[in-house]
Amino acid sequence: MKETLLIYTSSKQAKAEKIKTILQEQYEVRIIGDQETKQTIGYLFQLPGFTENTKDENTSFAFDMMILPIMKHEEINALSKQLRDQDLDIERKAMLTEHNRHWTLAALLKEVDEEHTYFMKRNELGYLIQDLMKIDPASLPEVEAVTFKKMLVDAYDVLQEQKSIVEDFQNHYNALQKHFGHHLKK
Repeated sequence: MKETLLIYTSSKQAKAEKIKTILQEQYEVRIIGDQETKQTIGYLFQLPGFTENTKDENTSFAFDMMILPIMKHEEINALSKQLRDQDLDIERKAMLTEHNRHWTLAALLKEVDEEHTYFMKRNELGYLIQDLMKIDPASLPEVEAVTFKKMLVDAYDVLQEQKSIVEDFQNHYNALQKHFGHHLKK
């Protein structure tokens, strides 16, 4: 018996169908949409003990997501590569867990999107810091060099801080870009 793999899409039905065709030999692929966002993950995976939610609470999200059965890291990488090679990658992925099987699809989509945004903003700030590190502070006016060093250290500290939030990354990114972005080579 093949394991179930869920693909949530709100608008890219053709892409989801292509993915289904590619993966149907390996998985029982189910394409789900906005009408299922009120259902629990356990119900969508057709796990025993989960029943349909009949409330009219559908939500729409502007991204696609794949929800995988329990798999090894290597299997996830191979699956991602297989889809990427066909130009069909889905950035947001989650795996069925004991914890999230009780969540609604909407709750899981929201959580994964927040995590995705967090890491995207964190990476943007990290890449900007790397680019700015190529600037020699000695090439800046003295006052600007002091500000430059302080802002870089502060931004780096935000990257290292476990409790940083998306707004922290965005604020430091914007400040660095505003004050020193013009020094970067295009």
